[in-house]
Amino acid sequence: QLFKSIVEAGIVPAVIIPKNFPNVAIYQLLEESIIPQVVGCELTYKDDFFEDVAVESYYDFAMEKIKIGDIIIEPDNVGDIELPEIDIKVPGKERRILRESSGFVPVAKNMYQKRERKKDLPGTIFQSVFDSSRLDTKFNYGHILFGFARGLGTYISTLIGSGIRDESILSVSFDLDQWNNQKKKRRRKKNQETKINKEEKDYIIMYLISRTDIIIREYYTKQKMIDLFENDEKHFIELQHHLRLMFKQTGIIYYSTLLKTLTKIMSDSKIHVPFSDFTRRSNDFLIKWIFSNEDRVWRDRGGRPGEETIKTFLNFIKPIPDDLAQEPPSEKNHYGHQPFGGYVVLKSASQIEESDTEPGKYNITNPKGLNIAAYTIGDHISPKKFEIVTAWVSPDYRGQGIAMKLYLDTMKYLHFTDTDTLSCDVIEGTVEKIINASALFKYLYNQGWYETIVKVRESSYESIRRDQDIEQFENLEINISFVIKGMKYYNLLADITIFHWLILVVLLVFFVGSFLN
Repeated sequence: QLFKSIVEAGIVPAVIIPKNFPNVAIYQLLEESIIPQVVGCELTYKDDFFEDVAVESYYDFAMEKIKIGDIIIEPDNVGDIELPEIDIKVPGKERRILRESSGFVPVAKNMYQKRERKKDLPGTIFQSVFDSSRLDTKFNYGHILFGFARGLGTYISTLIGSGIRDESILSVSFDLDQWNNQKKKRRRKKNQETKINKEEKDYIIMYLISRTDIIIREYYTKQKMIDLFENDEKHFIELQHHLRLMFKQTGIIYYSTLLKTLTKIMSDSKIHVPFSDFTRRSNDFLIKWIFSNEDRVWRDRGGRPGEETIKTFLNFIKPIPDDLAQEPPSEKNHYGHQPFGGYVVLKSASQIEESDTEPGKYNITNPKGLNIAAYTIGDHISPKKFEIVTAWVSPDYRGQGIAMKLYLDTMKYLHFTDTDTLSCDVIEGTVEKIINASALFKYLYNQGWYETIVKVRESSYESIRRDQDIEQFENLEINISFVIKGMKYYNLLADITIFHWLILVVLLVFFVGSFLN
């Protein structure tokens, strides 16, 4: 309440809460309302607040940086803080809240309530198999299922995680003689018999395998896939990985068809949004997320280029101040263009909403649950040239042609801004892969358009991976207008159906016949 009040009253411009300060419990309460910083940055502030009255400022210690994990409470987000209902507790009984307090402190209700641990997909399937088997009135061995639990869990984990159906796991994990000997002294104390023979053991194993198949097949339905995609992304990705393994292990087309269904669900749901369509606040968060992600991506490549800073990335989408708008084109005013930045691909349209404060702009609905599938980001480096500084596609979304679509969408946008060249760095050999994988560029290459479209192709830099492999990059400069012309021509040909060709043939025969007669 104190932090919120002094910001709302304008006493201070912002309050920075370091990670886990003043303690873990209070930090977690704030974290539920305000997203912590995902990247660090230099802290700039007015050094002398009281110069007007000739009184020097005093600091116990002067902050120099905003660190990863810090929570910044400022006028833009202070209204997002939701204070919980409170009980008055004695500090001695709630030492984790304020250990050094000498008075009563508010404690959030259920603050220490045990949170249920979320199961992975194999764990969830195991629980469903186990519970449904015990409730099956036609299955008379529910009272001894716990003896098979360990083997069943391993069997399901192996099937989901490796795509291997190893039924021997259940048999080996249950030692019949050991089970019967352990239960011999307890048989008389229970109404149900716990001793079983080999035939009964085999029956139980086959029953559990059959029950597991039934539960797993429920996950193969389209409706279940959609439900997982919308509500449980982790399980959705685990299911996708499982199906890939099953197809690889068995070669059965059925699993390939299921994978295509998953891919279509992902493809139909994702949304491409230019950075220029987001509010300033949402853009700042997106750019910081991307900057942090690039650190992770380049960690195994010897580190990212030193000239790339968070300020550089934020400048890609920084609005042009009025005093710079009339100046000659330069880096400061995006060389005379409106800030564009590039595109970000989000998992679904539900992740954005229209802004109440900035008409025509979008806000991120839930920054904590943000799911970015891909992005391209860059800026103009001259009045006629735009550079894509970096592009990335999540491993979960690769193989869907997203990267190609992002580059083409970027070129379509730039074409209407009188920009004629797109510059980018790609791993050596990428051009050949694009030509082989894209029907559009394969067609343009075969028609001899390659040298017209690719104006410059030259080695740029190399990176040494952690495994000591060397990645050679090359710089491309692409003629945007010829790509757009090629797309239009290709799409025109693609729209001509067999019916149209038949009409052309009939007309040709008619005219030739008329001419001969």
